[in-house]
Amino acid sequence: MVEATVICLDNSEWARNGDYSPNRWEAQQEAASIIAGNKTQNPGNSVGVVAMAGPRVDVLVAPTNDIAKIFAAMHSTSIKGKSDLYSALQTAQLALKHRSNKEQRQRVIGFVCSPVEVETEKLVTLGRNLKKNNISLDLVVFGNLDNIEKLQELHKNVNSGDNSHLVSIPSGIGILSENLANTPIMHGGSGQPANFSEYGGIDPNADPEYAAAIRLSLEEHKKRQDDQNREGGQNQPMEGISEMQEEDEEERLLQEAIKLSMMDIEQEPPKEEAKQEPPKQEDPDVSAFRNQEFVSDILSSLPGVDMQDPAIQEALKSLQGKDEEKKKEEENKKEENQ
Repeated sequence: MVEATVICLDNSEWARNGDYSPNRWEAQQEAASIIAGNKTQNPGNSVGVVAMAGPRVDVLVAPTNDIAKIFAAMHSTSIKGKSDLYSALQTAQLALKHRSNKEQRQRVIGFVCSPVEVETEKLVTLGRNLKKNNISLDLVVFGNLDNIEKLQELHKNVNSGDNSHLVSIPSGIGILSENLANTPIMHGGSGQPANFSEYGGIDPNADPEYAAAIRLSLEEHKKRQDDQNREGGQNQPMEGISEMQEEDEEERLLQEAIKLSMMDIEQEPPKEEAKQEPPKQEDPDVSAFRNQEFVSDILSSLPGVDMQDPAIQEALKSLQGKDEEKKKEEENKKEENQ
């Protein structure tokens, strides 16, 4: 079956580390390029690219089958700032919502080589939301394995019928792409080689001692969670309220993703703008995420979203105001040049 995939790249400062050859950034670029190449061999598939670090999450290219366009997008960004996996996954969800072929299955592949600072509870809620929208999630964790327990919880809540995978690759065991070669993430589909989830995604044959340590850590984490759940059993009467709060949180996540996707580059300080090269013409697929009518169309198509909600109306009005300000600026520039 055909599939639309969004690859989220970790271009944070942590990607400069050279513990993977030649460094974390180039190692994941190579692996992502191979994945994209494999998927686009089927003309019915499409691949998009999102950069997770910098001033904001950036959609480098919307899902397309044009491999040249995909490769260019992967190499168009640079290492900068901190990575925001949480916002990147929300943005990827919106990009998949905009896919041209609605018959395509939906998948997000995230590379993580830096700390995951978001709370576990938010990742759990996000995982459930992705699962509800039939979006599979593959995670490649390398370089920084301190947050493996958080990502394990995310994987557990998004996984459905083994359609999502988590693979952890410690440093010192070879090339990143080679270690992904025999995983479902690289060639897609379930029923492929095991993803060793009980070892945090690490192949115990490649590094038995490290895999055993990760497994022990995960078991201790699960035990702590079970103890907390037993203690929380006294709060069962609040279960209905908790479910309502979860639905409100999911709607809020969508609104946050929309705002992140449409933050205009004009918000950068004027002095820095003056030093930059003239902006290139924006990809029409990407610019759609900054268009009020497009966003309104997406929201109206989502089940359970109230278009009359004051928060949504305020966000749409804000977008309209930015569009009008931009038009006025363009008109003023034309008058000055005359």
